[in-house]
Amino acid sequence: MELNNFMNENFPNLELRPALFYSWDIGIRFNLGMDYDSDYCYENSPYLRGVYKRTITLFKTLHLQEDEIFMVANVDDFGDNATFNRKLNIFSKYVQDKSILKKLQHTTLPYVFPEDDEDGKYQTHRFILKCKTLDIKYIPL
Repeated sequence: MELNNFMNENFPNLELRPALFYSWDIGIRFNLGMDYDSDYCYENSPYLRGVYKRTITLFKTLHLQEDEIFMVANVDDFGDNATFNRKLNIFSKYVQDKSILKKLQHTTLPYVFPEDDEDGKYQTHRFILKCKTLDIKYIPL
């Protein structure tokens, strides 16, 4: 899988699991919310508009339109839903051209938090979409 090769070459031994920031020796942290107060956190509040503006500015600064990126989503499966749908629409509303979704890769892994899975029954489904920045609707994402 292309992502695994990329990760092994550039970030050996890094596990893709939350909190990713604390899983690597080097990281940059951005404070997207300034002067947080729960009273300011309501839909379309000035506080949240500021968070969105800073997030979009960072994304545009870091990614050129032609850059290739990997979008990765982990979906935890606790074995309590026998009808787990492997074709979840995680990315579909965020891609410009739906044909890109044909590149979507799915792998099933042992649960990414093994310390919380004593019986070893849980799984993590990893969905990976390699695309270009211009292929995604990053503002709603």
